[in-house]
Amino acid sequence: MTKAPAAHVAYVMKRYPRLSETFILNEIAIMESLGVRLTLFSLLQPEPPPHHPMVKDISAPLRHLPPQRAAKIAALARAHGACLGRAPLRYLRALAGAAAASARSRRPLGVWKQFLRAGFVADRCRRDGVTLIHAHFANAPGAVAGFASLRVRADREHMGEVDGEVAGRTRDLSIALHEDKLTLRVPAAGGTRRHWSSFWTSRP
Repeated sequence: MTKAPAAHVAYVMKRYPRLSETFILNEIAIMESLGVRLTLFSLLQPEPPPHHPMVKDISAPLRHLPPQRAAKIAALARAHGACLGRAPLRYLRALAGAAAASARSRRPLGVWKQFLRAGFVADRCRRDGVTLIHAHFANAPGAVAGFASLRVRADREHMGEVDGEVAGRTRDLSIALHEDKLTLRVPAAGGTRRHWSSFWTSRP
């Protein structure tokens, strides 16, 4: 009987580390104490010191785009090129999904920003062997995780072989539902919608 591969979870956050979000830090520390392998993604540059003392005890690698504009563009181009090269048809379907979502959104540029970020996350997740993408919260990180989960492990038959899940605050949920953002329902091939594998609320 073949043993199932150990879980490797990617945490996608708007900014990490962040002094005001110790509950996420506590969750990450607990996950590591349980032996779960983690990779952390910060969509924005990490917050400068001071940091919570617990940050130094986290062993998971932190991934983020470089701060310099030219280096950031180069990193995004390499990541999207890698995604396109591995599975061009699936990548183009995801691109079409982003185009459809931007046409429905009141903030179309925001959709494309998350799509670009998702290419970086998807490429790193594939190379790191990630099996689940977890987002805090149901806004930009949720959209990035949704797009990325459509492209990770594109060599498998199902585009969403790597699941996505969102931990959200109630205020994020109401905004997401009102604006029909990608964080709750992610466009998939053929204009259909793929629901998250699970959904958590972390605070009222």
